[in-house]
Amino acid sequence: MANRLSATLRAPRLVFTIVLLLVAFAHASDTAGGAIADSHHVRWANLTMSGLEFSAGALDGAIVTVDGVTLSGTYTSPPIVAPFPFTDVGPQWIGANDGLELRTSLDGQAWSDWVRVEGEPDWRRPDAREIPEWVGDLVPVPQSIRWHRYAQYRLRPDQAPDGSTPLLRRMVLSFIDAGITPQVPAAHHPTDEPLPVLSLDGLPKPPVTSRTAWGCPDGQESPDWEPEYEPVTHAIIHHTVTPNDDTDFAARVRSIWVYHARSRGWGDIGYNYLVDREGTLYEGRAGGDDIVGGHAYPGNHGSLGLAFMGTFGSDPVPQPMLNGAADLIAWEAGRKSIDPYGWGWLHSSDPDNAADRWVPRISGHRDVWYTTCPGDVLYGHLPMLRDEVASRLDSSNYLLIDELDAELSSDANWYDGPGGCGYREHAYWTFSTTNPDLSTNQGWWRPDLPQAGLYHVYAFVPYCITGHADSDGVTYRVHHAGGATTSVAVNQAAAAGGWVELGSFDFDAGTEGAVYLDDIAVDDGKTIWFDAIKWYRKDGEGEGVQPPENSKPADASWSTSRIVIFGWSMSPSPEVDHYRLRIAVGPDLADPLKTDYVDPAEPEYSYRFGDDYQQLYWSVEAHSPLGYSPPSGPWQLGVDTVLPTCQVNGVLAFPDGHIAPHWTGEDTTSGISTFDLDYRLDSSTEWTAWITETTALSVRWQPPTPGTIWFRCRAADTAGNVGTFDGGGMSTDSAILVDRQVYLPLVTRNSPPS
Repeated sequence: MANRLSATLRAPRLVFTIVLLLVAFAHASDTAGGAIADSHHVRWANLTMSGLEFSAGALDGAIVTVDGVTLSGTYTSPPIVAPFPFTDVGPQWIGANDGLELRTSLDGQAWSDWVRVEGEPDWRRPDAREIPEWVGDLVPVPQSIRWHRYAQYRLRPDQAPDGSTPLLRRMVLSFIDAGITPQVPAAHHPTDEPLPVLSLDGLPKPPVTSRTAWGCPDGQESPDWEPEYEPVTHAIIHHTVTPNDDTDFAARVRSIWVYHARSRGWGDIGYNYLVDREGTLYEGRAGGDDIVGGHAYPGNHGSLGLAFMGTFGSDPVPQPMLNGAADLIAWEAGRKSIDPYGWGWLHSSDPDNAADRWVPRISGHRDVWYTTCPGDVLYGHLPMLRDEVASRLDSSNYLLIDELDAELSSDANWYDGPGGCGYREHAYWTFSTTNPDLSTNQGWWRPDLPQAGLYHVYAFVPYCITGHADSDGVTYRVHHAGGATTSVAVNQAAAAGGWVELGSFDFDAGTEGAVYLDDIAVDDGKTIWFDAIKWYRKDGEGEGVQPPENSKPADASWSTSRIVIFGWSMSPSPEVDHYRLRIAVGPDLADPLKTDYVDPAEPEYSYRFGDDYQQLYWSVEAHSPLGYSPPSGPWQLGVDTVLPTCQVNGVLAFPDGHIAPHWTGEDTTSGISTFDLDYRLDSSTEWTAWITETTALSVRWQPPTPGTIWFRCRAADTAGNVGTFDGGGMSTDSAILVDRQVYLPLVTRNSPPS
């Protein structure tokens, strides 16, 4: 059939490939539940344009050649008549990834607004990563209208960074008719799983609308995508970039399935699950638990992809959606012992294109790849989603104090977060200062803990736009059992938009424990956020994880290489799943130069510094199911890779025949430690070692023989670098005669960095 169908709209040739997918909808008696009594066919068709076929469009500065459209201006396609009324259209093209817009129409006269479409980099086929092939999100027809018949696109790209003119080589439009769902399918437990499916915490699997129930053309199977399994360690949140006024969500799932499985040729839908605005869950990728999907290249292995149906760049997220998502993730987290607040390695399926990533266990798509998904608003809800998951897993052991309930004081001003941003839609902020005498704002969070024990403490740092940069280094002070206080440095600029774990500490019952924060920071005039603090106690936990023991490089040592190997060891402790290494210029480790997360399988960590440093401090924390340990050290380190210099500046001659050469050295990082001096008789070409490892800058000496004597010197610095000898251009021929005693200073050896 496809070979006989084509459309010619003032173009030399427009080729459609059309497929009708006969959906085997179940009858009401279907034991799977949620039957759809409809015989409507799911259809899709691809239209391809390339080369001279683009000449049918309007050329406003654009030029059509056999290679495509040279986009020195704007190219607008002709109105394209689809072979059937469509509910969605999706573009796929080879060319510039900017400036593409698309619109649709029922009659070719009244058009929708132009919709800007961005290409998704991780939707490209692995075999096409080296060519400029792009895939855009579906552009749906509003379900209040249901079908359109015409489509049109235009391109107005910016000039390429290298100054070249963009070229559109090929455009493919995928038309989809997802049909109508006359009966909303009821969610249920898939028939291939026992009822109920419990997590380790006893949580039942929430009801899920099966593939058969929402009308998947392949039913519960996926014949064109061979299943692959890997245990889930992460949940990755997406949005589908579809209308927020949908009512037929099953039809929307079908259109996404067709686009992924047929138009893109994946063989199945990429998401593992989808959730609609009413909180109903839909089964996505066929295969059951731990099936590898295709939703977040290159992090599909070991991740559960959950798509929120809608567009959440600026629109609010309905609470039922968050509830449905939290129910599903909590069930999976309970089964796999996933900490909703934890971080972990998400291993790349394509090491040539992306390295393994250390990301939150509940992440947004943008945490894994370069995309705006799941939209700014939904991404900002991820901390609350983690809270919802945690509360389902262990609701009785969380205690949270918001800033509105904290003890805040100020001699200046408190500012409210704009637009209701912050945890539970509020946060206070003030300006930072480096001068303690100018500090004006302080806050205390004092929990009433029901019992003594080990608690994990978290601070929330909101992501808010104030027109001021967030502080790079503030210090939370945790007051815990026995009157002890631990200072924890936090880069709020880097942590904005989520919870930061301050550590795991033993607390006494009652109100003696607290967290303190003030406006003193490593920078001036930046924002410091005062928001929620949370304590979490897990039943059965004993003492916290003991800190690692630093082993190399030694404390108060120097490195003469910018590549430094850090090593540490652990005492017997609960199983460690990662280490957190921080390197900073101050002992409080505020504003770290480097923070990295180290796989426990790695015995040591190598880091290349970009510069030399007079003093650094480094520390390591171990993370296990009990949380972070107290930090090791910190130990001091200096990095000095530049050789010191030395120069003989002159020679003094005394009436009694003694001479006194004098010299100076320079080293800007670790400082001069010692000098070596050689001399050479004028009658010889060989240098004789004279003085070694001296700290003096001059020595009075009786020459062994009369005549001209030449001198040269070299310096060693405190780090251990040994310079080269100077040119040896100073001799007694230029000696200055003195007839009185001259006292010359000495230089002392520099201590290690302090």
